[in-house]
Amino acid sequence: MKIVELIRYSRCTVRGRRSRILLNCLFPLSVELFFLTAEAAVYSFLLYFGGIRPMELFTGKSGAQLVFAAVLAALRLLIMPPLRCGAVVRITELIRGSGRQTAMSDMLLSGRFLRRSIGSGIFSRLISSAVLIPTVLLGKTAVVLIMHGGDDKKLFAAVNSAVLCLIFLGIWISLRISLRAVPFVLAYLPELGGFAAVMYSLRCMSGRRRVILRLVVIYFLPLITVLPAIYFIPEAAAAFSLGMWQCINDYEEGKRGKADFCGDGGKTGSAGKISSWRMRRLRRAASADEKP
Repeated sequence: MKIVELIRYSRCTVRGRRSRILLNCLFPLSVELFFLTAEAAVYSFLLYFGGIRPMELFTGKSGAQLVFAAVLAALRLLIMPPLRCGAVVRITELIRGSGRQTAMSDMLLSGRFLRRSIGSGIFSRLISSAVLIPTVLLGKTAVVLIMHGGDDKKLFAAVNSAVLCLIFLGIWISLRISLRAVPFVLAYLPELGGFAAVMYSLRCMSGRRRVILRLVVIYFLPLITVLPAIYFIPEAAAAFSLGMWQCINDYEEGKRGKADFCGDGGKTGSAGKISSWRMRRLRRAASADEKP
């Protein structure tokens, strides 16, 4: 499906459901806005009454600022992933018109749902940080070497550090785009756990990241404004949900085609030859009654 057809179809699915989709989108956005407001308020309090300079907020020299940042990061890691995953599940149910209405409270009170969503958030943060930390260190090294100057060896080291920083930055951006699919994978594939959903999203989005990039480019300007954003948020959510559904379907069809090609000497593999690991996943999904 082309991007124009995807947007046209998503607009059709939003009709009659715009307000409900908007409410489900605004719930995690409002909580994230609360965290940002609290962070700005505390940092402003430290600047005015804590006796620290603005640059110290980025260097980590203030102990109070480090403690607050650590507590806030832990709260975000525990609260935001379940809210995002719950919103994606509700939006997916509304867009697909399955008639199923899973209450947000039921999902947030489900131990399995919390384990899957929080686990996926932790693994996503670890993978992203593993690439972001070298990017920051290499960028800092390049800036320090360029500012201090020196001989040809330091110039060579600065250039190499800058190039490696750009490479790691590209990898980090690619990872962040791929990890955007994790909540949708958890919604569409309820049998997957947190870590499995993260690894699945990385494999699934390989070669399909341009779908997200095109949607971001199309909806960027409408979403950064105030009044039009209220109108375009449901359409953007529907387009992203359908785009992810398309990517997952394409990936699953590719896996089935590869399995059919490799099974039984190029013939379709026997349906009875299912691994015990796959059977356990199917039984677990069936026992959970397809609940996220």
